[in-house]
Amino acid sequence: MKKIFNYQPLSYYAIWGGAFYAQYMLKTWEMILLRKICCLFIMLIMLTASSGVYAASRLPVYKIDNVIYFFDKQSGTITGFAGSPVNVTIPSELGGYAVKSIGGRAFAGASTLVSAVIPEGIIYIGESAFSGCVNLKSIIVAASVEYIGKSAFGGCSSLSDVKFSGPVSDIEDNAFYGTAYISGSGAEFVILGGTKLIKYCGTNETVYVPSGVESVAENAFAYNSTVKSIILPEGLRSIGHNAFLQCNSLEDIYIPQTVSSVGAGAFDDTKWIRNRGDFVNVNGILVSYNGSDAEVNVPYGFTAIGSGAFLANDYIKYVDIPETVLYIDQMAFTDCSGLAGVFIPQSVQWIDDLAFAGCDNLVLYGVPESYAESYAMSCGISFSSEVHLLCNDQPVYYFEALPIIVYERTYVPLRAVLEKLGYSVYWDSEASCVYASSSEKEIIINRNGEIYVNGNILPTVSPPIYQNGRMMISVRILADGVGAEVSWDEASRTVNIVTAD
Repeated sequence: MKKIFNYQPLSYYAIWGGAFYAQYMLKTWEMILLRKICCLFIMLIMLTASSGVYAASRLPVYKIDNVIYFFDKQSGTITGFAGSPVNVTIPSELGGYAVKSIGGRAFAGASTLVSAVIPEGIIYIGESAFSGCVNLKSIIVAASVEYIGKSAFGGCSSLSDVKFSGPVSDIEDNAFYGTAYISGSGAEFVILGGTKLIKYCGTNETVYVPSGVESVAENAFAYNSTVKSIILPEGLRSIGHNAFLQCNSLEDIYIPQTVSSVGAGAFDDTKWIRNRGDFVNVNGILVSYNGSDAEVNVPYGFTAIGSGAFLANDYIKYVDIPETVLYIDQMAFTDCSGLAGVFIPQSVQWIDDLAFAGCDNLVLYGVPESYAESYAMSCGISFSSEVHLLCNDQPVYYFEALPIIVYERTYVPLRAVLEKLGYSVYWDSEASCVYASSSEKEIIINRNGEIYVNGNILPTVSPPIYQNGRMMISVRILADGVGAEVSWDEASRTVNIVTAD
C-alpha cells in the first residue's frame, strides 16, 4: 500500500482525506452503509490509479478481431496475447511496425487455438512459442521463417497438419515433440521444412535418406532394430545427438564428406561403431573413443574432438591432442572422473564451455598466452604451460613431476623418460642411486648427477634437481647417456628425445 500511495497525484490524497472526515462525522446506520460504499469506491480508484502508473512500462497492445497482441516494437516481436484465439493469422504488422518474430511462450497454453498461419515476413519462432496448445490442429509456415526454436510446438498433441511454404534452415530437433504430426503421420520419413529429418518410421533393412535433407535430428533412427544399412545424402551437414542410438543391427552407413557436425552418442550401441577401432573418425571428427587406455595419444590428422567423444570414460587419465585439432566440442570429456591432464596444442581455437564438465581434478597443459590458457582461466580450470615432452615423437606422461626450464636448461623426469625408452628403472635408497638397464646398456646416476654408462662416467655440468620428490635431470645429459638426439620446438614448447634406432 505504501508503494502505491507514494505514486498517486494530489487529487488522490484529497479523496482519502475527505473519506476519513466523512467516516468521523457520520454516525447513523444509514451513513454506515454510505461509508462502506465510499470505501469500496476509494479502493477502486486506488487500483485504477495503481494500474495506470505501471501501464507506462508495459509493452504496447493491439487488438485484432477478438485477440489482443502484446508487441515489442523495437525488436518486432509478439511477446504474448489475451483473449480466446481460434483460427488465427498472425498479423504481419502492428501499429505500423513489421512483425519479425514470435517470442518464447508467446501463445503457450492457448487452449482455444485450432489453426494458425505464420505469414511472410516472420523470421523467427521462439522456444515454446505455441507449446501446450492441445487443440491446435493445423499450421502454415511462411517461406520467410528461418528458425523454429526448442519445443516451439511441443505438446500440441492434436497437431497433425503442418505445411511449410519453403525450406526452413534451422529447426530445433524437438520443435514438434509430442505432436500427432510426428507420431501419426504414417510417412516413412518425417521431414520438417524440407531439410531436417526428424523421424524415420520405416522398417526397411536398407534405408536411402532422401536428397535435400541437410540434418538428421536427435533420435531420428534411435532404437530401430531392423535397419542394417543407411545411405545418407550428399549435402548432409549435421547428425544430431543419439541419432542412431541402439540401432543394434546397423552395420554399414555411408556418411558424405559434407557432414561437419556429429552429436554425442550418435552411433552408440551399433555394430558399425563397434567395428571402427579405438578412434572412430567421421570426416576428421573424433566422434568416439572406444579404448580403455589410461594414457591416450589421439592420432595425428583429426581436426576436431567431437561432441561426447570421451564422455564418461572412467579409464582415461592423460590425453595428448595433436596439432591438427582445431576445436573441442560440447561434452567431449564430460564426467571423465579420472581425467588428470590434457595437452591442448596451439592449433585449438575453440573449446565448448561444457567440454570438461565434471572433470574435477583436471589440469590443462598448453602454450603460454594461447587460447587454451584463456579458456582454462574463464572456466576455472587449472592450467600449466610447462614443457611438453616427447620420446621418439610419442608423448611422455608423468604429471607428478613435469618438465621445467631452469637457467635455460630443460629438466625432465628421469624415471618417466627412461621407462618410455624401454629401460627398467630401480631406485636404491641406501646408495641414493638410480639404476636403469636395457638389453645393451646399464646406467647408474647418483645424487650428485654423476652418470655411469656401462661402467664409464660421463662428463656433466649440471646436477639433478628434485620436484615433488622426483629426480629431474638435464635433458642434454640424459640424451648423452642413452645415446639420443634432442630437438626443441619453441612455438609449442616441446622437447623431443630421439634415439638412433
